[in-house]
Amino acid sequence: MWKKGSPFIGTIDVVYGWVALIALDKLKADPGPDYIVSNLTKIADLDYSVPSIISLIPNSKVGAIKVTDNETIVSSSTGSLLVSDPLFGLTIPPTVTDATEGSYAEWMLEAGDYSVEFYLRTTEKVTTQDKIYYYTNGELILLANRVDADIPIGTTGTTWISDKMTLNVTVVDKLGFAVIDTATKTGTTELRITNIKKN
Repeated sequence: MWKKGSPFIGTIDVVYGWVALIALDKLKADPGPDYIVSNLTKIADLDYSVPSIISLIPNSKVGAIKVTDNETIVSSSTGSLLVSDPLFGLTIPPTVTDATEGSYAEWMLEAGDYSVEFYLRTTEKVTTQDKIYYYTNGELILLANRVDADIPIGTTGTTWISDKMTLNVTVVDKLGFAVIDTATKTGTTELRITNIKKN
């Protein structure tokens, strides 16, 4: 951190190819001081491995999927497909007996170990409804349930979110996420993926 009257000379790790220098005034001043960068030079490569950040845009998607600047939202909202529809592209195992419709997003990835950061947001009042799965290596695995979103938003009692969670998973070639609605559709559950990185 730089303070007035004392020039900053030091090193910064530039991890992903860019660095931002931000100047903040403690008091409103007109005119404010000038901040001058006189030299910025690469002196060495990093001496540690940097995780590879994966695009949040899936390679394929069906149903209610939305991609924003900060997250990919896989939802059980309007636009979901029946899980029996051939276009759904995912075979639901017989053990998932209450699946009716849902949405699915899939990433094609290099083989390796990955971390996925996510949280849930829901308006589904019945905590036993709606399930979230991830798909990899030919297997559909339960990731989270509606009941995991137990933090109320606001005072109306209509929306809940979960804590941020992390999935650590070994991938062979693809990684997918499905939000599956169950027999009674009374609300919407969203899986919100905020980060995918190769470790």
